[in-house]
Amino acid sequence: MRNIYKILCVCLVFTMASCNDAIDIDQPGRLGADNAFQSVADLKSGLLGAYNFLDVTNEIGFTAAITDESFRGRD
Repeated sequence: MRNIYKILCVCLVFTMASCNDAIDIDQPGRLGADNAFQSVADLKSGLLGAYNFLDVTNEIGFTAAITDESFRGRD
């Protein structure tokens, strides 16, 4: 019984020592503090730049067809 506790303690020590490389990961796309938004104007321009890449033409076409926006009226 005592040997099992020793083995578990040794395994726990090795497990805790090997976790540092899994925790301290440096992601390639991560921005530092010097590249972050510094003002509201920076944030606004970044948001507008993200909206520029957004393509919603399918959603607009679907909504126009479903809600009868693109059909002729009765009059």
